[in-house]
Amino acid sequence: MKARLGRDIGQSDNGTLHWLCFYGSYTNGHWRLWLEGSALGNGRVDGFALKRVGNDAQFDSRCHMLRQEEGGFKLPIPLRLDMSEMEVRNLLGRPSVVSQVTT
Repeated sequence: MKARLGRDIGQSDNGTLHWLCFYGSYTNGHWRLWLEGSALGNGRVDGFALKRVGNDAQFDSRCHMLRQEEGGFKLPIPLRLDMSEMEVRNLLGRPSVVSQVTT
């Protein structure tokens, strides 16, 4: 992942999970993107989490800012923050599992 994305990679204590963290802003606020890789991923990203965060969010020093003028990031599908559940289902199809998340 480091060779492709050119950033420092964090890792779990036992070295089995590697991660990259990015953050930035968009029209409606700020976001954080976690990219994860494991031994099963063979050097590729095998998990990610994109989340809207508050304006006062604090980031680890290893989390890198992505500015729009630097290209930001693009997903291969038109998935974006602030989509309704119906929009996401129309784009991705029926979920295999639905759980209740409390935050």
